[in-house]
Amino acid sequence: MFRKILIITALILGSLVLLTSGAAAVLYFTHAGEYIVPATTTDNPALPAVEL
Repeated sequence: MFRKILIITALILGSLVLLTSGAAAVLYFTHAGEYIVPATTTDNPALPAVEL
């Protein structure tokens, strides 16, 4: 009986790991890309800045 419970638990945990890994991979590949970083005053001194 204990062996059966252990096998079922291992299958459930393995399925959850695979499902989580798959979801992470899908999210990574659907959201991967190049994102433009807004200019800073170092790049463009004409931008407004506050000096502390």
